[in-house]
Amino acid sequence: MKVGSDGCVFGAWVGVEATKHLLDLGTGNGYLGMMALQRASDSCQLHGSEIEPGAAAQTSENYAASKFAPRSQLHAGRFQDLDPSNFPSLDLILSNPPFYRDKPKSSVQARNLARHDDSLTMADILRGAVQLLKPGGRLATVWPIDREKEWFTLAKGFGFSLTRWTRTCPMIGDPPLRVMSELTFGATKTTADAIDLAEMPETLNLERWKSEDFVPEFRALLKPYFRNWH
Repeated sequence: MKVGSDGCVFGAWVGVEATKHLLDLGTGNGYLGMMALQRASDSCQLHGSEIEPGAAAQTSENYAASKFAPRSQLHAGRFQDLDPSNFPSLDLILSNPPFYRDKPKSSVQARNLARHDDSLTMADILRGAVQLLKPGGRLATVWPIDREKEWFTLAKGFGFSLTRWTRTCPMIGDPPLRVMSELTFGATKTTADAIDLAEMPETLNLERWKSEDFVPEFRALLKPYFRNWH
């Protein structure tokens, strides 16, 4: 899996304030973590986690070729097998995870690992995040809109609070297709009040209807990452 619009929007959207150690879960080719590292402090350390051998090799190459090489390291293998004792307490875990469930699959196994949650479920992500995040640490993810309620319901049970929430729409007037969220672990809200779906999310439209021109908010979000962005 290469660079996609969902990942680019998410990588530019995720908050990196006061982040000293971050983990890019299911890093793919490594670009999400490096997008976050570009906006973080100069002392921030990036950890990548990737199960698919080809993607892990590409991430290693991209880390080594970047100016962030001294502050980046890859952990190849299953996220579920990461040993918390080998990590500092993390401030942030970000992930554009394999988010499809019970959907038609490709004949290419590497593509299925990247897109379908057979090897990494929502519960796996939350369980690992609880082990790796420091109190007050954040978990940022992007999901299809039809899994929004499922994600928030599970996260509430693991003790996470909703701190940011944005739905993205392909064009102005279209229904949202993706939901980006930032959850905080061990925050001050009670578990019963941790995730209130009555709170309305922000909405980010990517294009204007008919003209198919990127809207100003989308351009502003991604401008720091693209050359020749007019």
